[in-house]
Amino acid sequence: MKYHNCYSSTLYNYSRSVGCVLVLLLLVVDGAHCFDTGHHADLLRSSLQLFDFDNKAIQIMQATNWFTDLYSFGSLNPIPNLQYLHVDTLRNTDEVLCYWSHFIENSKNATITLTKQRDYFKLITLLSLTLHAVEDFYSHSNWVETHPRTGSCDCFRTDTLFYYLGNPEWDLSELPQIFTDGCDAQCSLLEERSQPWMILHGGYCSGINKDSIVRPNFQEAYTFAFVASIEWINATKSWIMEADPSGHVWETIRTFDGKEDPIQDLTAAFRVSLWTMTGVTNMGHWKGSGSGSTLRGLFFYMMWIISPNSALVNNFKVDQVDKDIVEPFLYECVPYPSSPPRIYPVDESILGPLSMVVVRTVNMHQNLKDYSRLYGVVTVGGGEKEGDDQTFIEPTQIVGIEEPYWTTMRFINMTNKKITDTIPIRYELWQENLIHANSLVNVNSNPRPYELPYSHARPLPGTLSFLFNPTTLTMFGDINGKHSDINNTYFAHGSDGYVQLYVTAFPLSRNCSNVFYNGDIGSDTPPQCENTAPFENGLPPICTPEGEKRALAEFRNSILILTLPTGVVVLTLFFGPIIHCWRKRKACFSNERKCGCCWPWVRGGNRQVALLEDFGDDF
Repeated sequence: MKYHNCYSSTLYNYSRSVGCVLVLLLLVVDGAHCFDTGHHADLLRSSLQLFDFDNKAIQIMQATNWFTDLYSFGSLNPIPNLQYLHVDTLRNTDEVLCYWSHFIENSKNATITLTKQRDYFKLITLLSLTLHAVEDFYSHSNWVETHPRTGSCDCFRTDTLFYYLGNPEWDLSELPQIFTDGCDAQCSLLEERSQPWMILHGGYCSGINKDSIVRPNFQEAYTFAFVASIEWINATKSWIMEADPSGHVWETIRTFDGKEDPIQDLTAAFRVSLWTMTGVTNMGHWKGSGSGSTLRGLFFYMMWIISPNSALVNNFKVDQVDKDIVEPFLYECVPYPSSPPRIYPVDESILGPLSMVVVRTVNMHQNLKDYSRLYGVVTVGGGEKEGDDQTFIEPTQIVGIEEPYWTTMRFINMTNKKITDTIPIRYELWQENLIHANSLVNVNSNPRPYELPYSHARPLPGTLSFLFNPTTLTMFGDINGKHSDINNTYFAHGSDGYVQLYVTAFPLSRNCSNVFYNGDIGSDTPPQCENTAPFENGLPPICTPEGEKRALAEFRNSILILTLPTGVVVLTLFFGPIIHCWRKRKACFSNERKCGCCWPWVRGGNRQVALLEDFGDDF
């Protein structure tokens, strides 16, 4: 009987591992349907920092924000309601207004209820999930096309949908015709709402989406999403203060320090998004295509998937906060109420004037290695204390395949900035290695000594550290002078390679433009401003015939690389438990507890401790 129990235990572990392999395959073929993971993470940190949220609270919201995607489309245990938080298949302005009317009312009621219950984890999860929808609206709709940057190209518009909802004097019937993307079979709950005339969400090479830096109009959509996030956080704060005038609840979620550790889930969000291969032109979903790696992903997925759920995942699934947002149902459209719920815009007197600092990497190279996998790490300051830094991880790209499209965007509060004030920036170029630790690429052989504020002192040799003035667009330090556009870039040379970049800034303003455009996407639109984002007026290289040919070769190589280890894993999974248990049968007969020794490997050990790195401060 004990031997039977031991063998049953082994078969359980075996079946669990086979299930893990199936999940791996699903992750490899599944796609994304929202702002890429890295962009969502950056938007959250940028907006939450303006409200002085602590680092751990931000990390938890970044992780649960990713769960909105993971459990919408890419999981064996999906949470169907989450599909409704990507704001797809809204066919006209009335449906858009009805959706947001329900969304605002549901969110407000849930926020007030949870505040009275003092359920802090649910509150912080609710804020994270609702911010995901707020941001996705500008990526999945034609809002950017109907609110173009015309007249002044020196600034970015900030008149979000909430701006008009928050103005009682504004006649909402005067809004242009707004709609969101059509949905294919991937959105199982919304597919039937799609109409043949609707523009599909698409991917990196087609569709209405602005999910990644490689898509046209991404920079405008990203800016609208940032401003709307500020407006939404401010509204959430007002609802919490309405239910708790003492301010205790707001202060608790702002400094939330629960028992849930988000680091392992943030690591998974980064690695899965960076390395996932979802097709020829969708190799990676951290920030655009090109970072995918089947071999790297294989080892990480196997370790990650067979591990037990984290406390954060368990709480997320048990709490089911998504139901509070979705019900009453967001897509039950009724005539828009004559007195709609209001999201009052954040006045500049609260947060001050904002500016977007842009670090655009035009080219990079590592000596003697034509096909190195390189990525950038850019840290941008912006305040008087250390916590005001924000670090951006730009996606891995293969040197020699295509030029980098890294465009780092940091929003800065300019309230107390004088014309002579500068912002510290640190730039690092790294090589992603397969076996040993990633290595720093030296792109600065002659660092210039000068005083840097707080954490921006050069931590490693070969990095670039400099000060940037967002008013005059000039730099001081390892980079000197004005290098603020594609025609005036800076080459930084080092012992290992070089990087070519420029840095510029744009103010955000309600008065940037007030033009509406009611035409269809693809017809004659007003002149568009040039962006610092790449491929604004064309397709990225991966979408061209030449790029697709290179990507197809890379994808085929990945499939071949995947086939051998997968075969070995499957054979090991099948024969390993039987052989090992047979050899250990005496131990299993004598002590049932030793059955676990039949195959310890499948038990997951200490949850990929060797692979976990502290990426929390890099989001």
